[in-house]
Amino acid sequence: MADRAELVEAALEVDREGLALLDQTDRVVFWNGAAESITGYAGAQVLGRQIPGPLQVLTNCLVSELDDKNHPSVRGAVVHAQHRRGHDLPVMARRVVLRDGSANASGRQQ
Repeated sequence: MADRAELVEAALEVDREGLALLDQTDRVVFWNGAAESITGYAGAQVLGRQIPGPLQVLTNCLVSELDDKNHPSVRGAVVHAQHRRGHDLPVMARRVVLRDGSANASGRQQ
């Protein structure tokens, strides 16, 4: 039987939005297939490393604010990154701090 982490990873993998999970030092710990298609960077090229230079703007967006019900408000920002092949890549970037049940940062960010 698959453990919880494998189930979460499988669910994130099928999302059509490009998703990257980063640790607290901004190293990539998860990069889904949509992120590969959108950016041109394969998971094997980015896992365990920081986001490639042409995509650094994706990590510069503000961490989401909490809304009036104390839930993360994921607004995001349109930024212009650069595809692996060099062309302009306008994307909606969102950065959210994942927290555990005690509201402590879990060490991974999206």
